[in-house]
Amino acid sequence: LNTNTVTIQVADGNYAEAVAANREFLNGAVILRGNTAAPGNCVISPAAGAALSIYAALSVEGFKFTPANGYGLYVGANGRVSVTGAVEFGACALGQVTAAQGGIVTLSAAYTISGGGAYHMQALRGGSIALSNVAVTLTGTPAFTTGFAVALIGGSLQMVPSAPFAGGATGPRYQVEDGCSISIPAGVDMASYFPGSTMGGPKPGYDAGRAFRNLLNNGSGRLQLGPAGAVADDAYGLHNRWYALTQSGSITP
Repeated sequence: LNTNTVTIQVADGNYAEAVAANREFLNGAVILRGNTAAPGNCVISPAAGAALSIYAALSVEGFKFTPANGYGLYVGANGRVSVTGAVEFGACALGQVTAAQGGIVTLSAAYTISGGGAYHMQALRGGSIALSNVAVTLTGTPAFTTGFAVALIGGSLQMVPSAPFAGGATGPRYQVEDGCSISIPAGVDMASYFPGSTMGGPKPGYDAGRAFRNLLNNGSGRLQLGPAGAVADDAYGLHNRWYALTQSGSITP
């Protein structure tokens, strides 16, 4: 790119093509721009896969993402994406913003969520997502089945604003696995920070050699997550995989 900043200007329309950037741009910067005044006029809606699949450094602004059966914005290894202008996330069945395998997403402009999916934002396998001091507006009470904010397998989420989300959603507010992090401003209650209709919360990790051993504590710190009443034979998974295979009578934890 010879030190230049190149802007790819996309006209208004409804595009069925998935967009992919699979290699680094050399010696310069790239901006992918739709309609920043009305992102809903410039829609990326592929039939499958991610609307944007990015493995390079890129700035994105001015689009609405509505993949029929895939991800909205997916950022993988070596990917560094900054959302620098207004965007809109419509329905994305597999999730709206994903940072995986060390990919980095920075949400640095106000945006809108008008549809649901598995999650709004998910960081996993060393990926990270940062929400700068901007407002996020939810319309129509979208549903998120896994959680609004999810951190798995070494992923991290960093939320800078103290109250960024306006509007409601249904589903768990967040899910965070052992060894991952969700950072919110000091003094803010995690129970009410993210939109959602249920709490969600910590979940046990699943890291290779430890996955099927008897772990004493759950990620929440509680000794057991199973029912408090009596259990009969073959009750697997009652206390972190401590179980009674056979016994002469029911056991009450």
